[in-house]
Amino acid sequence: IVENNQITDSGGYGIYLTGSNGNTISNNTIKDSDDDGIYLDGSDDNIISNNTIKDNDNHGIYLADSGSNNISNNTIKDNGGAGIDLSGSDGNTISNNTIEGTEDSASAGIFVGTSDDNVIKNNTFKDIEGNDIYLSASDSNTISDNTIYHVCDCTDYDGRGIYLTNSDSNTIFNNNINDKGIDGIFLTGSDSNTISNNMIEDIGNGIYVTSSSDDNIINPNKLPHHD
Repeated sequence: IVENNQITDSGGYGIYLTGSNGNTISNNTIKDSDDDGIYLDGSDDNIISNNTIKDNDNHGIYLADSGSNNISNNTIKDNGGAGIDLSGSDGNTISNNTIEGTEDSASAGIFVGTSDDNVIKNNTFKDIEGNDIYLSASDSNTISDNTIYHVCDCTDYDGRGIYLTNSDSNTIFNNNINDKGIDGIFLTGSDSNTISNNMIEDIGNGIYVTSSSDDNIINPNKLPHHD
């Protein structure tokens, strides 16, 4: 158990687990690290909860080749990279986190790369400069009951609420996306996804599907006002 620590100005990672399973990381404050706030490498079945992770130079939480972890009730704010980044990590649950502010418009609130069967639910995103939830080459994930809001001046490919590229068979439902710039939900090269019961307001495009995205199910969603 790693708990109740104040970790400030680390020259590398705030907390680093490698090949380590079944641990609990909770009630820590991790800030101003030169790399990630929390980094798990090849580590499974861990709990990361109730931490404050802010102002780190890279990602707030980074999982590489790590599965079946539970990341919940963390406050993740103003980190240099993504709030939470999954790389080659399957079967994780990310829930009830507050992710606020990214210092780089290329960074996401949650980035999921080559990672399958994850659950992203009941998270709140505020003032993310790039995409709030970004899936790349990631299949069979569930994204539900998240709240995304920000009035941003977004250009090019930044500023999507939920962005899928080359990602198939994902389920996206019951999300509330408000004032997120270009698109509420954007799909490119992504097939057989189900998008339903989302509330998307004050967006340039509510749901935008492009570039050979086939066999997606999009119904019913609520788009009360968009330009």
